Amino acid sequence: MKWQILIVELTFYVHSAKVGHKLDCIRKNDSVFVEIDYGEKLIEADVPCKYSAEYASVMCRGKAKILQNAADKCAALRILMRAQTGEEHEINEKMVNAVCVIEINVDSYTAKACVK
Repeated sequence: MKWQILIVELTFYVHSAKVGHKLDCIRKNDSVFVEIDYGEKLIEADVPCKYSAEYASVMCRGKAKILQNAADKCAALRILMRAQTGEEHEINEKMVNAVCVIEINVDSYTAKACVK
């Protein structure tokens, strides 16, 4: 058996208000944990201890960086909008100045799923 190693860089972009607890925390400690869940569905059973759920999730640890440069923020918001809508959007400086943009560079991640 021949093994192949695939190295994937994973980066998340999120936006937020320009002030708040989340940003205060990132400024104090840039280490973050991100969990993304999908498709939670209750699986019923005859007895309580046999109940379960269908799901898929990814859990990531990484470093968060608050983007300061307007061009970087524009690029990140374009990526975010393309991921959310499947379409290209023009992001201007006025839009960028209205929000804070955070880049999360993932150091490690795991994924799991329960699908019945």
